[in-house]
Amino acid sequence: MGRSAPDTGASSTREAEFAAYRGEILARSGHQHTLISINLTALAALSGVVLSGHADKRVLLLLPIISGSIGLLWYDHARNIDSLGDYIRTDLPGFDGYEKRIASLEQSEWRRVPITFALFMLFVATPIAGLVVPFHRIHGALWALWAVGLVLSVACSFVFIRWLIEGFRGES
Repeated sequence: MGRSAPDTGASSTREAEFAAYRGEILARSGHQHTLISINLTALAALSGVVLSGHADKRVLLLLPIISGSIGLLWYDHARNIDSLGDYIRTDLPGFDGYEKRIASLEQSEWRRVPITFALFMLFVATPIAGLVVPFHRIHGALWALWAVGLVLSVACSFVFIRWLIEGFRGES
């Protein structure tokens, strides 16, 4: 009997699975960049209109709502990217080299610190200024808007700090 050809079905299935997961990681990363661009545009537009004197300072109450919501969406993508990388690293042997390298760098270096600081400024600190600046002019139903902005800012603070700490611990 002659030798049979090696079964490449399992190998091609794993390659397709790897390609699909890496594709999803790349797509989610692209969505994150888009969310940051949208947030920067909103921050610049609202701040610019208020600073130019063409709008009431209470318009700044929209900053924490917009930024907080976008920040939580950004974080959701980050968590999913981490989960996909973990799956590739642990369940797709042979395709795990890059994922292992990134995981080791995030534990041994302070790679998440600069990005977390920038995200914190973008999604938390600047929007909190939108809560503080118009504070003396808030009345009536605007307090509800202020409270929603505060809750979103606190939620973003929590998830970004948690994400930073998890990177140091090697948890994704």
